[in-house]
Amino acid sequence: MFDALADRDGGRLAELVDCAGAAMCQPAALRTGYQPPDQVEILTVAYGDPAAGDSTRRPNRNHATVSVRYRVDGQQHDQAVTLIRDGSGLTRSWRVVTPPGALVDILSTTVATARLASGEVPTVREASAGDRRDGAVWAPPGVYTLAAVETPLVAARPSTVLVASERQAVTVNVAVRPEVVDVVTRQIRERVDACATQPTLQPDTGTGPLSNCPMRAETRYSFTRGVRWTVLDYPRVELRQANDGAVTVHTLAPGQARADYSYTLDVIEPRAWTATATTVDISVGGTVSVDGGRITWAG
Repeated sequence: MFDALADRDGGRLAELVDCAGAAMCQPAALRTGYQPPDQVEILTVAYGDPAAGDSTRRPNRNHATVSVRYRVDGQQHDQAVTLIRDGSGLTRSWRVVTPPGALVDILSTTVATARLASGEVPTVREASAGDRRDGAVWAPPGVYTLAAVETPLVAARPSTVLVASERQAVTVNVAVRPEVVDVVTRQIRERVDACATQPTLQPDTGTGPLSNCPMRAETRYSFTRGVRWTVLDYPRVELRQANDGAVTVHTLAPGQARADYSYTLDVIEPRAWTATATTVDISVGGTVSVDGGRITWAG
């Protein structure tokens, strides 16, 4: 079995461990992104307890526990491996029922799948409590590269995972794609520009049930006219991954827009109009999604 790991042969591992359905026991799962354990030693072999009622009290030679020692990334680990054999006769084969290695809870709120070495594995939002195995992935001992299966919104940021005998939880690291930031920045500027064409102090492009313009000017005058917006600076934004997996937009530095208009205090004609201006900040938020392959900002 350790020879199969040294050869990075997931298919052979599946034959020996009876784990053909497991992600890490697929033929190509260990071929890249995996460093097998080294300095493997077999320390002891103990057969199983005698069968109940056996007057001779002989060990059960169809069950065995092998104590093994190996090193992962220079660290020594001892682990017990249990084997059984079925049937009768002299040519019965052993199979491993509790192999070395450990369960790994692969955490992500952003991507549904990740790659552990070359094996595709599911992610979970949180590790199972207690001894529950829900969503956990079994992996043989070794050093693995962990990377997200990328999406149109996020790119993988690979990390290293050391697997030995203890269960652990590891988080999949991702980063919002730079091209997504560029697309969203352009969409925000297009929205601001569209809002700036509206001849009102509270612009609305009319493309949604609520006003979708990120700048509004307040005035104490009841009568105004000739509103003209000028964008002085666009907001500088950052895209973040929220706890629920969404990609959200946050304003790092607000932009600014100036509204030039005239006001009057007169109620009846002829009215005297006075020119004035006010400057407001432009801040945006919202979320980013992919619809039909198109990156869309909703804010």
